[in-house]
Amino acid sequence: TLTLPTLSALGLPSEAMGFVAMAVGLGTQISPVQINVIALGKGFETDVMDVIGANLKYVIGALILVMIIGVIVV
Repeated sequence: TLTLPTLSALGLPSEAMGFVAMAVGLGTQISPVQINVIALGKGFETDVMDVIGANLKYVIGALILVMIIGVIVV
């Protein structure tokens, strides 16, 4: 929760902060301690690590895309 205020205090442009926020959001999809990932596993009666493994291939692709667009825009 302190990531964006810290980046703002460092003088990062708002576009860069948006890309950082997207990257942090993507990271939550592969974190075993996030309640949304745990709830998804429980809802489908699947192990949390299986959910993370399924999310991982999409998150890596999306993160690479965000990084490329971030380099172009910022």
